[in-house]
Amino acid sequence: TTASVAAAVEEQSVATSEISGSTHSAYDSTRNLQKEVGNIQNDTKETLTASEGVRNAVTGMVHDTDVVMKEVAAFISRMRG
Repeated sequence: TTASVAAAVEEQSVATSEISGSTHSAYDSTRNLQKEVGNIQNDTKETLTASEGVRNAVTGMVHDTDVVMKEVAAFISRMRG
C-alpha cells in the first residue's frame, strides 16, 4: 500500500540521515586525531631539541670539571713541591 511505501521511504530517510551524521562525526574525530598526532610530533621534536641542549651542557660541565680538577691537582703538587 501507499502508506507502507511512505513509511519505508521515511525509515530509509531516517537511516540515511543517521549514517550521514555518523560519517560526519567519524570525519571530525579523525581530523581531531590528526591534529593531536601533529601536536605530539611537534612536542617530541621540542623535547629532543631540549634534551640535546641538556646533553651538550652536561658534556661541557664534565669537561670543565676535568680541567678544574687537573688545575687543582697541579696547584696542590706545586704547593707540596
